[in-house]
Amino acid sequence: MGVGNQGGGGNSGNKRSNHNFEHRQLLALGELVVSSSTAGLATEGTLISVLNAIVSSDQDIEILLVRDTGNGDEVVQQITNYETGVPVVIYKDVNGAPYIPVGPLEYLDPSAVLNLILTEITAINAGGQLLTEATFVAEDFATETTLQALETLIISTNALLTTIDADTSNLDVLSSTRASELTLQATNTLLTTIDGILDAIKIDTGALVVDLAAIEVLITSANALLTIMASDLAGINTEIQLTNIELSNIKVDTGNIATDTSTLATPVTGLAAVNLRVTGAGAASVVAGKRRVSFFNAGDVDTTVAGATLKAGEITTFVAGERDVLAAIAYDALASELLISTIG
Repeated sequence: MGVGNQGGGGNSGNKRSNHNFEHRQLLALGELVVSSSTAGLATEGTLISVLNAIVSSDQDIEILLVRDTGNGDEVVQQITNYETGVPVVIYKDVNGAPYIPVGPLEYLDPSAVLNLILTEITAINAGGQLLTEATFVAEDFATETTLQALETLIISTNALLTTIDADTSNLDVLSSTRASELTLQATNTLLTTIDGILDAIKIDTGALVVDLAAIEVLITSANALLTIMASDLAGINTEIQLTNIELSNIKVDTGNIATDTSTLATPVTGLAAVNLRVTGAGAASVVAGKRRVSFFNAGDVDTTVAGATLKAGEITTFVAGERDVLAAIAYDALASELLISTIG
């Protein structure tokens, strides 16, 4: 169970079993069990008496859990070494790194700590503050994938609570004022797991809020599109009405065409075709009333036709509709030569 007193029997430095030492150690542990089972946390007087019992039992090293109330209630290990006869106290954090406390310090019972954690989480869950599957079933926009992910997280959380409950029940049987480093690391791992699950739930909740916001934006956009469509439909209706009016006008015009036989019934024949070659400079024009007029620049320099330049070798033609005639067309041969052909 433990290591006895040093020395004796002529074998200096050797350590052997000592029934008297083990008996004193059991008495100290019994006192711890009574104090932790009745009050949850040991009082200062009880801890001092336990410390004195441990010192008097020649225990080499003791490890206690303490809370540094001057540094945000940081939980660390207090390690006391009695091997030299003068107690040497050092502190380490949960990762085993050296730690300098701010103080004051408060001694902790690990089983009581886990009991407090279990009580707090159970109270939160009972108060409806933790996310449950039922919470998200009531949401109109929650997707099936999100609900399944949340259900998995809730199952993991419940399993973790069961583990905490089992661990707490086991620790109640032990005298847990003196916690080993392995127990402290296991407690820290358990708390880290809980934090990870809660963070995952927060992430999924944030994603759901983003999804709902995106859906709200889509609904707003859809409403805007419906408004635009309604306006467009009104415009289309107006266009249909205008089209109906145009069709009515066309119908009237069609009736007029059917009765107008001035050119359709009697085609114009015998239209005169004339060629005119102009070589002198000076503004002139083809008289109005022609059906077709062509200009060909047969010279080596530019000319002017209808207010535009007609380059050497170019030709341009003006044609009226079947029932129409052309207006007068101005030209100037300048220093070139124009061949003008007219019909009508």
